[in-house]
Amino acid sequence: MNSVNLLPWRDLETKIKDRRLIVVSFLILVVCIGTTVMRFVSLNQIKQSRFERNSFLVSQIEELEENIIELKESLDERKHIPQWELEVEKIWSKHKQTNHSLSELARTLPAGTAYDRVARVDGKLILKGRTKLAASVYSLGHDLRSSKWFSDVSLEVINTAVENGQSISEFQLIVIEANEA
Repeated sequence: MNSVNLLPWRDLETKIKDRRLIVVSFLILVVCIGTTVMRFVSLNQIKQSRFERNSFLVSQIEELEENIIELKESLDERKHIPQWELEVEKIWSKHKQTNHSLSELARTLPAGTAYDRVARVDGKLILKGRTKLAASVYSLGHDLRSSKWFSDVSLEVINTAVENGQSISEFQLIVIEANEA
């Protein structure tokens, strides 16, 4: 006796579900393989960039070691430099410091403030000036104190006078330059 399938639509649904399962399984497999490949490629790129960075750093370290050796040799040679050349170099370095100090004095000058006189006496700079606001003198002192070119700042005098109907403060600051900046 032959068997008769009374519900052919169940077989059809089962085949469709089987196909969907195969397609979804295949897509999941492709996504997993793609993710694995992308992870492998990204890890290789990270390894390559680290290798290149390390190679660069090693070359820089070697270059610095060569520079250190050259500096040591130049220091050994410097011991044989005549004294007058060392004095010239010392004067030149003091000249550079003076340029930096004067630039810093100009840079930190608050608005409404002007120097009347800048003099160097015994390694100290004496700044005499005028300002419209006495608070500007304190601001100037703070800015100079925080500069790497000066080691100490002290306020000597603030005199206030009225000129042309405006209050003008005359001040005197003593600034000591830093030995090495």
